[in-house]
Amino acid sequence: MNLIMRRQDSLVDAVAKARPSGGAKAITLRAIVANRRALTGGLLTAIVVAIAIVGAFWTPYDPLTFDAEHNFAGPSWDHLAGTDIYGRDIFSRLMAGAKVSLLVATGAVAGSFIFGTALGVISGMFKGAVDAVLTRVIDLMLAIPGLVLAVGVVTLLGPSAVSVTIALIGVYTWQFARIIRASVVAVRDRPYVEAARGLNMGTWAIIVRDILPNVMPVLIVQSTTAFAWGILDEASIGFLGLGVQPPAPSWGSLLIEGRQYMYQAPWLPIAAGAVVAIAVLGVNLLGDGLRDIVDPRSDGVKS
Repeated sequence: MNLIMRRQDSLVDAVAKARPSGGAKAITLRAIVANRRALTGGLLTAIVVAIAIVGAFWTPYDPLTFDAEHNFAGPSWDHLAGTDIYGRDIFSRLMAGAKVSLLVATGAVAGSFIFGTALGVISGMFKGAVDAVLTRVIDLMLAIPGLVLAVGVVTLLGPSAVSVTIALIGVYTWQFARIIRASVVAVRDRPYVEAARGLNMGTWAIIVRDILPNVMPVLIVQSTTAFAWGILDEASIGFLGLGVQPPAPSWGSLLIEGRQYMYQAPWLPIAAGAVVAIAVLGVNLLGDGLRDIVDPRSDGVKS
């Protein structure tokens, strides 16, 4: 019994020593601060999220109240982004719409994170027919243009924020599955995984203990990329009139309203487009910075 325990202890040591020392680096607050891209993107993203949180409870004006006396008022100290055809304050509507747009993007990322990770891990860990079938399904779904698929799903379910979220989950899940499968395949035969199998650890225990920690940095970077696309796709679907329906504001609905009156009030599409651009830029910079941090070939500091 003692001999068996000593052998198990030696295998445990082997698992620890066999873990790749040159693998993905940890994402820490210090690493983010040291990386200019991650820091700039993180600050921009934090500002947008803060505006969305504040906008959920308070706005300078009621985003739904009509004020016919001030319709199409230009940007001023009273109305920082001007007003629309009904006299509603655009800045207030942008603040209120941020909650909808960011919640849709967050829900899409969370759902696709869960389902895509599950599919990717199963496909990568279980070889043979399981991997072959799942890989073909993933390839087939990725062959369909994402926005076309999302529009089709929203059309079937009916225009709403929930429908857009479900549609985007259906699009992003396969992207997560593809990248996670590739990451799992890259580590499933590493020495420390083989040593864990030698300890008679179950497949799911190995997945939780050895596989997921090694692919988590990839998941984090992919999540930021999907979040940026979630903001853009929500705006695109809203621009087509299939997102949140009037009078409720979202960034997509504000873009389509701005397009309709861009000659009478050019500040309408400019304000909505600028907010979307800033949000996407911030998330993309954050994602690029996190990629630099986790890349073992990088020093983690980029200008």
